[in-house]
Amino acid sequence: MAPQPLVNRIGTLVQHPQFTWWCGHCIVFFCFIIHLFYWITFRASEGASFYYTAYLGAMLSYGVVIYKSFGTPAPTWEYFQKINRDENVFYLVLACVWFMNAQVFANASRFIQSWVHKNYDKAMRTVSFVEQAFSDVARFLDGMLLPSANNSIHPYIANLYRQAKSAVIWAGQFQPQSGRQTSNSQSGRFQSRANTH
Repeated sequence: MAPQPLVNRIGTLVQHPQFTWWCGHCIVFFCFIIHLFYWITFRASEGASFYYTAYLGAMLSYGVVIYKSFGTPAPTWEYFQKINRDENVFYLVLACVWFMNAQVFANASRFIQSWVHKNYDKAMRTVSFVEQAFSDVARFLDGMLLPSANNSIHPYIANLYRQAKSAVIWAGQFQPQSGRQTSNSQSGRFQSRANTH
């Protein structure tokens, strides 16, 4: 018997529910990685579409799992009791709820902003302490991991440390988004703050 042509094999594979389940997982994985990049670089709002698309992938995967486990939905009490015991149904509902609500990070940033406005002096002392702590840690690591401070450090480790340090510095810099203008009061506040340091 001759093997089937590639087009027929791919067509058979694509029609199987397991392929849809796999596509849902791929969507979740890749959208998570892309959104994580935006989140790490403090631009989570720009990557919001990937955040929500990841939940669509999760809903797709859990929908396939539930369909394979329980078949076509039936509006009966027995069917409801049966799916009510399955944890995949709860995961699907959770993905739907998170898909329909705002990002958790957006809510956290609003909370932090309101807390800072209420407790400005405490917040500025905290910022000062954290800034000093990071400076102390950076100075300690520079003394331990740079070859000028310690000759036994391998050049590969020193180069890796320099690259990681420059990536952290790059991610922490204030980068205005293109097409958006900051107000004069905000830009003046940032300039006066930069001049005091």
